[in-house]
Amino acid sequence: YIQSIDPHQPYSAPEVPPHLESQRPMTAPYDAEIFFNDRQIGRLYERLIQLGLAEDTLFVVTADHGEAFYEHQHQGHGQSVYEEEVRVPLLMLQPGVVPRRIVDRPVQLVDVMPTILKHCSIPFRAEVLQGQDLFGESTSQPRPVFLSRYFYPDGAEIAEFRSDEYNSVIETPWKLIVTLRVGSSQPQLELYNLDNDSGEKSNLASQKPDVVARLHDHLRGFLRRQEQEKLAFRSVYGVQRAARPPIPQNTLDQLRSLG
Repeated sequence: YIQSIDPHQPYSAPEVPPHLESQRPMTAPYDAEIFFNDRQIGRLYERLIQLGLAEDTLFVVTADHGEAFYEHQHQGHGQSVYEEEVRVPLLMLQPGVVPRRIVDRPVQLVDVMPTILKHCSIPFRAEVLQGQDLFGESTSQPRPVFLSRYFYPDGAEIAEFRSDEYNSVIETPWKLIVTLRVGSSQPQLELYNLDNDSGEKSNLASQKPDVVARLHDHLRGFLRRQEQEKLAFRSVYGVQRAARPPIPQNTLDQLRSLG
């Protein structure tokens, strides 16, 4: 497992290629880190080939989040469930074993673990996992994809962290975002057609009440299951927050630097 912290603030790529500067000046430093990181991943994979390990290795590239540049009035990540923050790459490669194809339907990061375990013939209990084996036949059927940005009380001390909660469900091509503002009992609803509005600029919630109702029902079911999972987890492992030893300041600083 290799965690490359780039692309991430502070942006410090060795150089910004001219074509990136001219195409997207505002995001050029970020794009340059993607550009640089992409080539380092390429160097790593070329070395696997040289060592004769590529055909015996399931090579997976993915990310934990995207980055916002004021597409929806804020910058950074961890603050919303809009596409610029939640849509990430997922590539899986093993020459001669994994067939070349592009999956154009949304999948989830929770799918990565069961996919790797199944592919590598490592026993696991599929019924206790929320994700699916992406190489399995069951994933050929469309399924809702869920996204959440919860409010963590520990985040209250960080000024840029919003205390609103965002939940979303994608059922291609539709994406419903449900926002619960602090102090409000009525959620804000946003509906987008990602096929022709990938930037999520045109809210169609008032025009498509039937779609909103269907997706909102899916989302409520997901959130109920999440609460049940939390209760089950706590019943097994317990929650003793007050007894937790203090986290050293240097550890907190490192975690914050990771976002």
